[in-house]
Amino acid sequence: SSSSSSSSSSSTSSKNKIIQEIKKKKYNDINKRVILTRRGYKGGLLQDQVNQDRAIIIDSILPSLSTQLLSSSSSSSPSSSSSLIGIFDGHASNGHFVSNFVQQYLPIVLEKYLVKTIEVEHHQQQQRNNNNMTTTTRKREGPGKESMLFNTSELIQHVLKETFHIVDDKVPADYAYGAGCTTSILLQIGSTVYSANVGDSQSFIVSYIKSSNKVDIIYKTNKHKPDDPEERNRIESMGGYVDIPLLKEQEINGQIIDVSSRVIIPQIGSTPFALAMSRTIGDRDGRVVGVIAEPAIDVVSLSSFLNDNKNGYNDVEFFAVAASDGLLDFIEPIDVAHRLARSLYELDQPGTPTLVEACQDLIVEASQAWLNLASRYRDDITIAVNKIKL
Repeated sequence: SSSSSSSSSSSTSSKNKIIQEIKKKKYNDINKRVILTRRGYKGGLLQDQVNQDRAIIIDSILPSLSTQLLSSSSSSSPSSSSSLIGIFDGHASNGHFVSNFVQQYLPIVLEKYLVKTIEVEHHQQQQRNNNNMTTTTRKREGPGKESMLFNTSELIQHVLKETFHIVDDKVPADYAYGAGCTTSILLQIGSTVYSANVGDSQSFIVSYIKSSNKVDIIYKTNKHKPDDPEERNRIESMGGYVDIPLLKEQEINGQIIDVSSRVIIPQIGSTPFALAMSRTIGDRDGRVVGVIAEPAIDVVSLSSFLNDNKNGYNDVEFFAVAASDGLLDFIEPIDVAHRLARSLYELDQPGTPTLVEACQDLIVEASQAWLNLASRYRDDITIAVNKIKL
């Protein structure tokens, strides 16, 4: 009986070990990127509720040749890797139509515009090289290797800005008046990440040091709020009005929440709309009072962080996060980063949730925070996470 019990225990142990190995391989394969969302509640019948959040992750958004050309024309090491992650949070009655349109249309415009621009610039570069550029041109473009190359960073920043304006112009008029959406994206090309952002959704880049399990947010987009001095000046210079609350924070049931400033958008024949952000895609009726679709652009070099790590390139990992305010209004980005990093890089530790489970836990926690406000209202809650491959 003892021998039989021991044999059974050993068999169960071996079976569990095999299951764990299969599970580990399965999750290592899929535990790299996740999009998870929860529909909110904004009053009325449950069946009438619409999730206005959209998110996207695209691996290899650019053809390999285009990515290599861009990487090789910068100071970073050439790489064929590229990716795009983004969040689009719609507002007002038709906001989901706008966010859905932007989610589908923006990646198409961005890819086509980038590839076309790369081809044109590369062709012009080859012509300059073939003509053995004149001394005057060399002085203007700079000495050495850089004089033979187009300015990658400026090119991509220009493409990103133009893409936002093209997409904004193409939003169908039926949706663009009285509704809009945030747009926050991170475009990775090789070891450089370009961010473009309008509105109050946020994207951020996280570094993880494997030797020490250290987690840092190395970059985070800023929210476009109407009471920001630059935003307020633009709005008021165009005749707009910014409503600023007396208190920027409010305590409800022991929970501190931010109270947003708002830009007042006149509505013909109806009550003015109070928008909690100063830049959006859509909201065409807000353009007359200074609400714009011009994105804030930033450039982040991952190579500099790799070079600063004393243990070398192989000791550093990066991942990108994009989330709506339904989540980040209640959970700090650094807390999100720590919990996601554990699921991405410490999955072999007992009790570690998978990436999907970690995202689900974050959404449930934010949902509870909304419930604690003693109101039935709950915003849509969305998070997207993507491991960055260099």
